[in-house]
Amino acid sequence: MEVETQLNIGIREIQEKIDKLEWFVAQVSQYFSDSLQVLGLAIQGASQLSQILLDSDGNYSTEGLNMSWVEEIKKAKIQTISKSDYRTPQEQAIDKAVKDMKLSGAAEIYYRGKLKEKLKGKPRSEWKKIISNFNKDLKTEKGDNLLDVFDMSRAELEEKYGDKIQAYEHFLNTGYTDVSIATMSQDALKLIMARYDQVKSDHLGLSPTELAKVDPAFKKKIDGMSQEEIEKEFPELKNAISQAHVNPYSGLFMSETERANRSYAIDRYFLMDSQKLLSWRDPNYTAKFNHYILEEGINPITLEPATAEEIQTAEWYNRIHPITETLSWGTALYSAYVGYNQYYNKPYTTIPEAFGKGKDWIKGKIPSVGSQPVVEIKTYSMDDLANLKHTENFTEKSKIHIFEGDLNRRGQAGGYHYDMVEGTSGNIIEGTKGPALNDAGVYEAKVEVNGILKKANGGNSTFFPDHMSPQEVVDAINEAYEARVFDTNSRNIYEGISKNGMKITMYLDSEKKIISAFPSSK
Repeated sequence: MEVETQLNIGIREIQEKIDKLEWFVAQVSQYFSDSLQVLGLAIQGASQLSQILLDSDGNYSTEGLNMSWVEEIKKAKIQTISKSDYRTPQEQAIDKAVKDMKLSGAAEIYYRGKLKEKLKGKPRSEWKKIISNFNKDLKTEKGDNLLDVFDMSRAELEEKYGDKIQAYEHFLNTGYTDVSIATMSQDALKLIMARYDQVKSDHLGLSPTELAKVDPAFKKKIDGMSQEEIEKEFPELKNAISQAHVNPYSGLFMSETERANRSYAIDRYFLMDSQKLLSWRDPNYTAKFNHYILEEGINPITLEPATAEEIQTAEWYNRIHPITETLSWGTALYSAYVGYNQYYNKPYTTIPEAFGKGKDWIKGKIPSVGSQPVVEIKTYSMDDLANLKHTENFTEKSKIHIFEGDLNRRGQAGGYHYDMVEGTSGNIIEGTKGPALNDAGVYEAKVEVNGILKKANGGNSTFFPDHMSPQEVVDAINEAYEARVFDTNSRNIYEGISKNGMKITMYLDSEKKIISAFPSSK
């Protein structure tokens, strides 16, 4: 075995030397191909010049001499070979592969980069096989070239490879492989995801199949209309906050073409709305409007310079808004608190009682630590997790992911969003637990699972408040699940608000089961 290893090393070293010699010959010969031609002409000229006759008056005579070399040497072109023109054998092999695949643009750049990685350190005798195998990996089962994805829009990509994209993102989040990607090579999957990462923030638009149903004349008409003109033709769009708020039943009795036309008009309308400097549909409309007034000096709606009245109004808003926002938050939180406790038939404190308790606290009748009242914190056991109720919306593994932390198939730590259960594989790294990030009591900390540091999200997890029980966490997630809204920039991410006002992010599988859920820091 040792002799075979040494022999292979020797063969590789010899191959490398041969490659370098071939490169030297290929490059250096370029210098001499034109130089030898000029040298031959110069020698011819020298032999002819030696026969020139000079008379007594100092005149030269070339009569009888062959002076054609003069014109030839004028015509001779000496090519300068720059360093940038050098092509190593490996580069030449890649050039040929690119030419054979008929690639250009982004597809060529991606292909060259990946092929260079695969050929690095490999003997020349293996290059042909490596290139052939790589090219096979870039073909679909139907024989299509996967590199064509670089010419695809987001809609085209999601229609053709949507199941692969969703399955691969699920694999990255959970470590579990879906059957739809089990037969695909990693090169093929990474290629699809590389393109998807480039376009996933683009406007989605209609799928190619749906777009093909749109009447060309209707499409041309809509493309030539302003947003206001589309609004007049489709009045239902005027007050719709988003595409999701457009009545889905209004196209129920339309023909296939009519439904496609309607979908195209709606999509076009909201695309134009998103391209505005500022839309009234923006949830932060007022703050952004005032920013443009005060910082940019323009009215973002009219695009005219801001008036003195607009500037004064914006300044007053910025002074008063924090006060009114605090009051509204307090009202909302108290309403959520009362509603939550009434829903679960729990006692709650009324405002007069709160004032009474405030007086008692001032008088020292309620124990405190520093300036914060003492809150009883209880820990729970693994048996408590086993007895959780109302978990129909959860996968079995998601409960482990949320309450205990887990390792995916690549051995990477993930999850762990609740710290009050004893004996879990997940732990908060000492000294990394941060302060409450919002009024709900959500906090952030770096975690480890079975001694392995979490790498995703910078190693951090957001945690449900310590004062909540595991059952209360499940109930809050269920409440958010019932009120969930799809994140249109993702494949399987949803967000919802629990009845106690906590924003919760959820990942759902293809059966709409929760595979992960964690509180938002916002």
